Amino acid sequence: MPWRSSITNVRQNIHWQAVVDGYTKILQAFAQDETAKRTPSPDVITVADMAMKELKRVENGSSRFVTYMYPFASEHRMRLLAEMQCLSLLFDESWEHHEHDHNQTFFLSLMPPINNKDLHPKTPLQEAVWKSIEAIYEEDEHAGGNGGTGLVEFLTNYIKHPTPVKEMKTFTDFMDYRFNDGGMMVCWNSAKFSIGSNLSLQEPKMARIVRLFSDQMLESNDIASFDKEKKHWLSGNAKQFLTTNGTAIIRDLFSLKSDEAAKALAYANQMETERQMDRELGDLLSTGQLSTDEWHLVNAMLYCVTGNLISAVTMCRYGGEAARIPTTKKRPDANGLSGGMWPMILLFSAAVALTSQWYSVSISPLYPLINRSIMQ
Repeated sequence: MPWRSSITNVRQNIHWQAVVDGYTKILQAFAQDETAKRTPSPDVITVADMAMKELKRVENGSSRFVTYMYPFASEHRMRLLAEMQCLSLLFDESWEHHEHDHNQTFFLSLMPPINNKDLHPKTPLQEAVWKSIEAIYEEDEHAGGNGGTGLVEFLTNYIKHPTPVKEMKTFTDFMDYRFNDGGMMVCWNSAKFSIGSNLSLQEPKMARIVRLFSDQMLESNDIASFDKEKKHWLSGNAKQFLTTNGTAIIRDLFSLKSDEAAKALAYANQMETERQMDRELGDLLSTGQLSTDEWHLVNAMLYCVTGNLISAVTMCRYGGEAARIPTTKKRPDANGLSGGMWPMILLFSAAVALTSQWYSVSISPLYPLINRSIMQ
């Protein structure tokens, strides 16, 4: 399997069918909605068209993000996460294709405060979305968490997020913008919801690891999606490609002569981010700054990172049928690279979290201990 990372720990949630069901429910509601069929206008790719396209590949498409990124969630929470992540997908796809013309009014009509329990009558789409949101609120209240509430709030604000400036002076400027544009708080609030956490992600001691995890996901995603997005841009869609894809930004900032050179430099930057992740996790562990509950959350977030990686490798969204991994008797190099260019590291595991009785029940006691190695 081609593996573009130094991190090798990956898990899959057993409730994958609940994910497929949740995605299908929301996609069908959008595909059948009369307003979605006209949004942003009938003569372009509509939101309903996007939903229909995703329905044709639901098991092998973006639903895999949920299956791999949230391995500790219950079946009920997985279904709800799938429904919310599907909303995020359609919001993002419409914005990517149509920029200011994506009709945020339509999307905002599906979310609080416009869509609420007292709104009558509701369209079937509004009803489907509200039932999901209401169930999210109820699960948060039952578990004593707040990740679901944060997820709904972020999705509502995400619909209105601004387009980027036309020129980024530094890559740091771009990543600061991309943190919000890439919807990273969707991932982290989902991670909180998956384990029923109510911890704040804004705590100073959590800030650096949250940002490093976010940077790694954004960097790896931009490499994986580069060819797909460039193809759409060349066809007149994906209007923001040159200002929202990190690999494209790197090519422009360094005046590189080829896409291959840009991908190579982007990957080197990703490796540096992973080295910093390793160091930060080690520092947090050695200084004892985090509580057991905070380690639970960090662990869940790290599996978001690796789940994002394996999703990009195994789903059809980025490469289509041509990217399907062929059956072979020869075992490929672990990194998909020749000569072992990058050492394989195991960044983190739940050894600290295993001191909690609750967490011991949640994951296998055979889960590997922390085994950090120095990158040469």
